[in-house]
Amino acid sequence: MKTIVNLILAILFFASCNKETQNTTSTPANPVLTYSQKRNILTNGYWYLTHVNNIPFTQECSKDDKTFFNIDGTIIYDQGTILCNPFYNKLEGTFVLDSAKTAYIARVINIPAQGATPPEILIDTLDVIKFDSTILELQFRNQQKTLSTYEKRY
Repeated sequence: MKTIVNLILAILFFASCNKETQNTTSTPANPVLTYSQKRNILTNGYWYLTHVNNIPFTQECSKDDKTFFNIDGTIIYDQGTILCNPFYNKLEGTFVLDSAKTAYIARVINIPAQGATPPEILIDTLDVIKFDSTILELQFRNQQKTLSTYEKRY
């Protein structure tokens, strides 16, 4: 009789454990964002460069530099009040966030003339390595494969 009671208690115990696991829902650690969500995250607020190749970026004149990605596809690099280059305090250009995979950003930056140096156009493509509401990691598609990490601020 004692064995039957223990068996019934064991069955009830495992049945109640099974119920609990069935009722719990799991949420993914990294939910997949739609193109629209990524574009909104990218274009709300501004981004500061914090790391280059996983090393803290500490160039004094760049600590207050901000990068703005605007909803109209324009990009602005604002050097802030501490200028690294006295010839300009802002660089402007355009960017495209890949809508099919949201896996890369292509950008065109217009660099104005500096003294006798003619203006330049910088064209490059950056792979999006990590992207969420606070971190943007971009890796250049060049020989150096420089990894730049940006932190979002408002």
